[in-house]
Amino acid sequence: MKISAKAIIPIAFVAALLVAIVTVAVVNLQALTATATHTITETDPATVKVARTNRLVLSLGMGVYKSLSYDSKSAEFKAAMEQFTKDVATIETNFADLETLLPSKKSDIAALKAQYDALAVKLKSQQEGGIKTNGFTLGSKNTPEDMDTGAALAIKQVGVDADISALGKAFTAFNDGIIAESKAEADQL
Repeated sequence: MKISAKAIIPIAFVAALLVAIVTVAVVNLQALTATATHTITETDPATVKVARTNRLVLSLGMGVYKSLSYDSKSAEFKAAMEQFTKDVATIETNFADLETLLPSKKSDIAALKAQYDALAVKLKSQQEGGIKTNGFTLGSKNTPEDMDTGAALAIKQVGVDADISALGKAFTAFNDGIIAESKAEADQL
């Protein structure tokens, strides 16, 4: 049985069309896979890391207030100091992790880190002042000088809290930007 040229042309056309459809599907699937991999392995962990870092930064102010409130010999003071030190170390690690997860955002991360570093200097200074005072929980056992020093540090901490809040907003904006970019990538698929 012989197949005529008129019969082969439509079959060849359908075969070529099928190959073209499969090729386009494979290319689209590769793009989808690349975007999904980027989102799953970089973007999603980075947004979680940013949120956790933001939470830790916001908690540092509480650590300073505890150092001002509790007597430096109390268990509460020691626990607050340990937590503060642990949080600072975790924040530093998180910044390094973010640079690894989001190499394209290195300059943005560096700007956040610089803002954090400036804040950390203020927080550590405040905390050192808290170490030198006896803490407000001692009440009338404090000397007038201790009360004055503690009050001055507490007032100064209000300004530091404003810096903490500003950094928190910067973290939130950075995170929102990452999420928006990730959504835009997904929407293009």
